[in-house]
Amino acid sequence: MKHLKSTLLGLCLLALNSCITPKEPSDQQLHSFESQKTLVIPPICDNSKFAQIIGRSLTNSLTREIATDVRYAGDIPQLTPILSKSNLMSNGQTDIAEISRIASAIKANEVVTIRITSMTVYPPQSMSALVIMTTFTGDKYKNRISNINLNMKDHEHKKELAEFVRGTVTGPLGDRFIKKTNVNLEAALLSNDLFLKYAGHKIAKSVLFMKKY
Repeated sequence: MKHLKSTLLGLCLLALNSCITPKEPSDQQLHSFESQKTLVIPPICDNSKFAQIIGRSLTNSLTREIATDVRYAGDIPQLTPILSKSNLMSNGQTDIAEISRIASAIKANEVVTIRITSMTVYPPQSMSALVIMTTFTGDKYKNRISNINLNMKDHEHKKELAEFVRGTVTGPLGDRFIKKTNVNLEAALLSNDLFLKYAGHKIAKSVLFMKKY
């Protein structure tokens, strides 16, 4: 009887061991990789508050639209001392060498830099900006550049602003015969913050367009 019990115990242990024996590794293995990273530099502007509003709106818009990891440089404490206008500009131009060093420091594949060239903050607001998207491949880089011009006197820009704040704009005949106003649009036309957020959204659309080419 003892011999039978020992045999049964041995068989049970053998079966249990076969159940927990690791399987052969699959042919498809997950290898380590580095994700793509896009860095948004706070807009180069004389007014740091306005720059932050535009930069964060731009970052949020890009985050919703692209699959890469989007980082806002203003949220990285180590970069704070070098994000000043005096450091990012050289002889009146954006210092690409400095931008390259920043990208290398955080291993960013793309950097979006915005230089505000003119801005009117009193209604009707307007803004002009130079948008530079720099793509890095090893030691080489490629710049794609676009210009943004916004003016709240322009009907199309008003329409886009209305869509951004989920409002509506009536046409010329509607303005004449139907006394209708939209609180969202009216508030946006008087709000610097909403205009600046809209500007960030427009810059994001420009960046998305540049990424296609």
